[in-house]
Amino acid sequence: MRSWLEDGPDRAWRLDQEIHDQGRKHFYRLRFARPIPVDWAVTLGETIHDLRSALDQAFYWLTVDWERKELKGSSFPINRRRADFERRRKNGAWANDSGMYKIRGIGPGPHAFIEALQPYPQRYRRAECIALRTVHDLWNQDKHRLVHLWGLRFTDEQLELPTQIADDCVMQIDRRVLHDGAIPFRLVCDPPHREVQVRGEVSPGLSVYAGKGRAGNLKLTAIAGCAADVIRKLTNAIGRQDRPINLAAWTAQ
Repeated sequence: MRSWLEDGPDRAWRLDQEIHDQGRKHFYRLRFARPIPVDWAVTLGETIHDLRSALDQAFYWLTVDWERKELKGSSFPINRRRADFERRRKNGAWANDSGMYKIRGIGPGPHAFIEALQPYPQRYRRAECIALRTVHDLWNQDKHRLVHLWGLRFTDEQLELPTQIADDCVMQIDRRVLHDGAIPFRLVCDPPHREVQVRGEVSPGLSVYAGKGRAGNLKLTAIAGCAADVIRKLTNAIGRQDRPINLAAWTAQ
C-alpha cells in the first residue's frame, strides 16, 4: 500500500487542474493512472477479523484460567452504550447479550480493565477505545453488508498561495474518502485569476469507506497496535487476575 501511494514520476494518482468561469474557479480533479487494487478490501477484512478474533482468544484463556473450565457465552464485549453493557433480565440477572454476562467468568483485574475500554461516547478521545470500536464496527460491516473500498483522503497542511493573490482566493479541501474523478481541492477567486500557482501540495492518505456518513481516515497500524496492547495486557493477567491492570501505560498511541 505504501509503495502504491509513494510519490514519483509514475505514481498511481494525479491532480489535474481545471480553470472555470474565466479564472474565478480552479478545480483540481483526482485521476488514477492505476486503480486501487480491489483485493485490498479482502486484505482489510482478513486483518480486522484476525484482530477481533485475537481479542476473543485472549479472553477465552482468561476464563479457563479463572473458572478452570470453558464458560458458555463468554467473549470480549465491545458496547457503545453503558445500557447495553449492563442490560439485565426481568429477574435481575445479566442479560445473555450484555457485556457483564460475557465477562462474568474472569477475575476483578481484567474485568475492570475491559469495562474501562468500552467505547461509550464520553470516552471517544481515548485512542484505545476508538481502536476497539473501529475494529468491531469494521468487523461487523465486513461480515454482513459492506465491501470496504479504499480511496484517497486529502489534507492541506503545507499549502500556500502567492502573496499577490492570497487575499483574493479561498482554498477548499474535500476531506472525505474520494475516488477517481472527484474534486478534492478547489480555489475560488474574486476577482478572477487565470494563473494560479499553489506552493506546496495537497497531501493524500489511504483511507477506507466505512458506509454513508462514516468515512474517515483509517490508520490501520495504530488500530492494530492498540488491539495488540489490549491483548498483551489480558494475557499477562493470566495467573494473577486479582491484580488491577494499568490503564495509563500503552505502547501504541
